[in-house]
Amino acid sequence: MLQQDHPGRPTQTPSAIRMTKCLWCRAPVRLATAAKHHGVCPLCIAEIAELSWQVVYDRERGIGSIPRNLRAAYGL
Repeated sequence: MLQQDHPGRPTQTPSAIRMTKCLWCRAPVRLATAAKHHGVCPLCIAEIAELSWQVVYDRERGIGSIPRNLRAAYGL
């Protein structure tokens, strides 16, 4: 909701002005933006979306190979 100090001149709401930090990169971000994106800045949202689609290994589909850290952990 916009507050008006002068007729015809809307001002920003307090939540749009206040700043907080992104939960991922700790960069300053407006509170309204962080609330819209669940505490993460828009750049980190794009990075998270990109990382979530990278498939390293899928046994059923025959994609990739078992990562080195899993091979070492399970003695494969």
